[in-house]
Order: sequence, then structure tokens, then C-alpha cells
Amino acid sequence: MLTVDYSYKYRGRLNKVRNHNLHYSNKQGEEKTIVTGNFKDYYRENHYEDNEHNLNVYGTYTHTWNKAHNFTALAGYQYRGARNTYLSLQQLALLSENLSSFANATGDITRSQTISEWRNSGFFGRVNYDYKSRYLLEVSARYDGTSRFRSDHRWVFVPSASAGWRISEENFWEPIRDVVDNTKIRLSYGKLGNQNTGDTYAYLEEIVTGQTLNYTLDGTSKLQYSKPSDPKTSYLTWETIATWNIGLDMSFLNNRLTFTGDYFIRNTEGMLADSYELPGVFGAKTPDENCADLRTNGWELYLGWNDSFALMGKRFNYTVSATLGDNKTVFTKFNNPEKNLSNHYEGKVLGEIWGYRADGLIQTQAEADEYNNTYDLSFISGKPWTPGDVKYRDLNGDKKINNGLNTLDDMGDMTVIGNTTPRYQYTINGSI
Repeated sequence: MLTVDYSYKYRGRLNKVRNHNLHYSNKQGEEKTIVTGNFKDYYRENHYEDNEHNLNVYGTYTHTWNKAHNFTALAGYQYRGARNTYLSLQQLALLSENLSSFANATGDITRSQTISEWRNSGFFGRVNYDYKSRYLLEVSARYDGTSRFRSDHRWVFVPSASAGWRISEENFWEPIRDVVDNTKIRLSYGKLGNQNTGDTYAYLEEIVTGQTLNYTLDGTSKLQYSKPSDPKTSYLTWETIATWNIGLDMSFLNNRLTFTGDYFIRNTEGMLADSYELPGVFGAKTPDENCADLRTNGWELYLGWNDSFALMGKRFNYTVSATLGDNKTVFTKFNNPEKNLSNHYEGKVLGEIWGYRADGLIQTQAEADEYNNTYDLSFISGKPWTPGDVKYRDLNGDKKINNGLNTLDDMGDMTVIGNTTPRYQYTINGSI
């Protein structure tokens, strides 16, 4: 069966702004006017237009033979494109405060316009096979391209596959089927591509025109200029996320008790990050590159109970469930060879918090004097410690409380004291 699906979306907006001078009086019979800053007299129109096209063409084939083998295949093509325009016009000095129109304005004109277009195109396919709902297999793939990257970095291939074995459908399961209704083991691998860079033309350096300075060289018109965008990396490409997952699904006692367990490893490769740490004299933002990788290991458990009983002549249905999970994410690649802790670094646990270890509070002035005479605390504060202040530990034994060179190899007396990412997240739900 062949299916063709096309949609077109258009959105147009007009935003009008009328700004007036501020009239005020300090005393009766005298009026003053502010005509600068936020009180300029102007009329402005902002025009927005968004056009988007979506096309999906795909075919499916399904076949069953011997009432046991079930086969489904799908293949298709997808296209999505958009054009977005923005036009802003503003003119000063209107002849009447009651009329909002460019025909009523006589002052300087300010205009700005942006036009952006992007295109996505991709081919996809999927094959499903199962034998008596006992052995399950699915293989799929996509080949996607985007206009956001240059032509030789534009396409990405992302395959996926999953397999399942319903052990409970085997003949040897019969002796315990009354207790364990269903048991399935799952194994999957999936890969996704991410093209979102926050910039429609992420690989092209641009010249920004129409910039105006607040002074003049000829005595009549303000000076206009153009400026280049921040440097960009021309070979940006797709970020990919690959996930391995193994899982177990079980149900007991006529599907009243259900259990699901999963363990996963997710590798994120080619994340956008600062390409190099450049000195301030470079004068511009450091360009991004696909130079950071993450790995997340985690597990999730689900346990649910679904039952009913007779209550006042009717069936009373209720459900109780709980989930528990945990995961940890580590940077497996990051362009920070010195492992400066002001940025991410290879081996860093996402969300880790660095700080000083404390040995309680100073109780007496004598204890404060001893602490001040023993340790150099000038990095933290130029004032001497007094009763009630925190006593920090000298972890490296150099009699100085500081963060060393602020690198992983020399963090002075700082150490990991926590993490912003919650561990062992859980939920408990109930419904009737």
C-alpha cells in the first residue's frame, strides 16, 4: 500500500508599535517634553511570515504464511522545508499624536530584515518479523540530510534494531503459566541524529549589515557600517545518540502483577562545544565544534499491581505502581587538555560540585588564633577567622587553603562534595 501525505502551514503576523514623547509639568502652567531615550516619537511595524512544507511518501507490505510467520516492511521518503521572514520598519517624528501611519511621519527611517530557509530530506525503512508472537525482530534505518551543514557533512545514517523472546510462549513454560503469565527478554540498539545547532546557517560566516552609529561624518546622516559574525566552524555535522538497552518484562497472577526492568547505555557523540580555549585578545567568541562526547549508564525498574473486588454489589478497580531508577553521565571526550575545572573535561561526572571540606565551626578565639597562625587563608578572605567561621581542611598539606592551579591535577584543597543530578529517582502512583 502506498501512502502520500502532504501538508502546508502558513502563519502571518503584524505587530504595530506607537511610541510617544513624554509630556510632564513641574509647576502649574508650564509643560515640558522628553523626546529622547524611551520617549522618542515613532511608529513601527513588524511583519512576520512563516511558510512550511511537509511531505511523506511511504509504502507498506504485509504478509503472513503458515499462520505462524508474520512479516511487515515499510519504506519511504520524507521532506520538510521552511522559509521565515521578518521585516521591521520604524520612522520618527509623527505630525500628529492621534495618527499612527508612515504617511504621518517625517523623521529618520530605521529598517531591518531577516530571511532564513532550511530543508530536511530523508529516506527511511523498517522491517518487522515475528514467529507466533514468540520470536520478535525489528530492523530500521534512516538516511537524513539537512541544509544546516555544508554539502560534504550534510547526511547521516542512523540504524536501529531490536529483538525479543517471549519465553512464556515456549512449551516448557506450561507448568508455571498459571503463576507467571508472560515473560519477555528484550535487546535493542538505536541511533538518532540531532541537527539542532541554534543557527540555520551554522557553517557560514555572515556579514551583518544595516548597523547605525549615533554620530555623523557629513553633518546630515548617521554613519552606517557592517560587521562580520563570530567565527564559525565550516565542518560542523550531526550529533548522534546511540543507545543500547536490555530489558525484562514479566506478568504474574493473570496479569495482576507486572514487572519491567531495563538497563541502558547511551553514548552521545559529536556534541557542540568550544573548539579551543582562546585568549581574550582573540576578540570574538570561540567557534563551536563537534568535539564533546557523553556516556550515560542507567537502570529503571517498574512494579505494578492491578486488581478489583466486589464492593456494594459493584466491581471496585484499583491500581498501585512504583518506579525506581538511577543513571550517571560522564564526559568521555572534551577539548580541555589541561583539565581546567572552569570548563568540562574528559572523565567529569555531569553535575559534579567542587568545594572545600569542613571540620565544623571555630568555637573560641584561642581556636581561631591557632587556625589563623597555622594556615594561609588569604585566597578565601583577607580577614582573619573568628569564632563561628568554618574550619576548612588542608587536604594537600601545604598549609594553604586554596584551589591550587584550578586543574584536575592540582585542585589544592578542593574536592568533589556532591552532584546536582538527583540519584535514585522514584515514583509511587495509585488510581481507582
